[in-house]
Amino acid sequence: MPHVDIMSSQFKSRNIDAAKANATVKAFIPAVQKLREELSERTYSLWGFIRSHVTEYRNPLYRRDSTTDVLRLTLCPQSVR
Repeated sequence: MPHVDIMSSQFKSRNIDAAKANATVKAFIPAVQKLREELSERTYSLWGFIRSHVTEYRNPLYRRDSTTDVLRLTLCPQSVR
């Protein structure tokens, strides 16, 4: 996560006491959470879009009776790696 790397490099480059570091982390966590919420409001799931337009993305040359071994895609976000 780039934001953690930035914060870590800032801590390494300065002489910061434990109380100031603790205060910085406490301020940092809500800021990151707010950013995540803002991004989730502005972004859309590609998988939901594909699922709602499946017929547009099917191969017109594919014939079900021509083969028995077919890969079935699972479009659930938890299945995508």
